[in-house]
Amino acid sequence: MENVGRLLREFVVGYEELYYQYRTSRLPACLSTVHLLLHISTSISDCGPTWVYWQFVCERLCGMLKAKVHSRVHANRNLSHGILQEEQFNHLSYATNFMIPTTSKTQSAYVTQIEGNRYSFFAPKATDELSDLESKRLKTYYIAYFKALAKDNPNVLMTRQQINNNFMPDIVKYSRLQLFGDVDTISSTWNESRRTLMTSSRLSSVIRYTEYRINITTKEEYSVDRYGRVIYFFCHILQQSTRMLAYIQTYNTIDHSSGLGDLAGGKVVELLGNGANEIICVSAIDSGIGTLSSDGKCYLVNRHSAFQNPDA
Repeated sequence: MENVGRLLREFVVGYEELYYQYRTSRLPACLSTVHLLLHISTSISDCGPTWVYWQFVCERLCGMLKAKVHSRVHANRNLSHGILQEEQFNHLSYATNFMIPTTSKTQSAYVTQIEGNRYSFFAPKATDELSDLESKRLKTYYIAYFKALAKDNPNVLMTRQQINNNFMPDIVKYSRLQLFGDVDTISSTWNESRRTLMTSSRLSSVIRYTEYRINITTKEEYSVDRYGRVIYFFCHILQQSTRMLAYIQTYNTIDHSSGLGDLAGGKVVELLGNGANEIICVSAIDSGIGTLSSDGKCYLVNRHSAFQNPDA
């Protein structure tokens, strides 16, 4: 065991020198699983071979239970209901003529490809009409959208008058969006307002999105990270083309990250207040983000790496 312990200690020290390098910016490389290697020889000496007390059975059960939890606010209650409902479902075949289906299908309410990436709108949904103000916002979006397209193909340009002549206020409103490559869904205030029976709920309608601007001096295009809260998602048809859009409440923010050492930009963002309502394409949305309240202030929590150049 002494030889096993010595070899593992040499490996951990070598790992830290090679990957961690004792630099704060590389701290994410210090995984707990690497540290646990230092305790293997002691555990074998104290408890016997690892197969006697391995965690596979426990981890397997935890994986089964985790799949039943869909609420991050009421996780325990959600889990107990999930277990109860599964057992009730399993007993149906003994009490009734109900047959458990061999396959199940979960379909998105609306799925499409935008710029090669898959986006999904989820129910509940509703047929609705845009208000005059919302229609004005959408027409403003279309003017900018077609103007940008015309840079590469002038034939696709639509004037304000053409947009007005072809515009209809009918929409199909959706409550949630799943971004490509993401397992979580982004909600909307329209969906969250339906949770009237819940004492508290996780705010999952706040987003970070990309806005493109033009430098007045150089005339070059550059991108800016913006923040807001989704009021609702919707599909709108113009000239027989269906577009996936989001009606959002924009946020006025200030980024404190640059003044906090090695923190990456956008990691500590303070919410100062609400801006104007806007309509954006769902492809402009980068991610759903969390919120944190402290000392009477609200901060937006991005999921990206906390440090600059984490892979450097």
